[in-house]
Amino acid sequence: MKIIKKISLLLLVFLTIVSCNNDDDSGTNEPSGSTYNAGSDVNRDFNGLILDTSGNPVANANVVIGSASTQTNARGIFSLKSVSVKERFAHVKVTKAGFINGSRVLVPTTGSNRVNIMLIPNTTTLTVASGTNSEVTSNGTKVKFDGSFTDASGNAYTGNVAVSLYHLKTSD
Repeated sequence: MKIIKKISLLLLVFLTIVSCNNDDDSGTNEPSGSTYNAGSDVNRDFNGLILDTSGNPVANANVVIGSASTQTNARGIFSLKSVSVKERFAHVKVTKAGFINGSRVLVPTTGSNRVNIMLIPNTTTLTVASGTNSEVTSNGTKVKFDGSFTDASGNAYTGNVAVSLYHLKTSD
């Protein structure tokens, strides 16, 4: 009886190992550094609304989805038709001078995909000096800096750093 249990356990372990597979079917235009399979290229329609933190429309904001782009109208509305994206991944990027870049990632569906994005103003809250411990506060939100800053290349940065801090309410 002990031999049957041992053989059964061995068989179970063997089947578990053999039945596992490595799904490495990663396509192009997927999230950077990811092994996520976003699927095949498909064409989808997108429309949306870009607002500021006061709920006002943001006109002439640049909206990019895949290789397609457009600008919002005076009411903050955009529309892009038949955009090439992945079946399970679409990245919507919005830029406008005076605002922090906004974005959304979604799984696109057939029909029209609705995207609403709130842009946050890029207003300097405080300037801090590198090499100095600092704390920036805005509406109860605190951010502490140890003074060690690096540039986009990863090199040590010396000088002043402009900090933009905006407290998002949970309802936003």
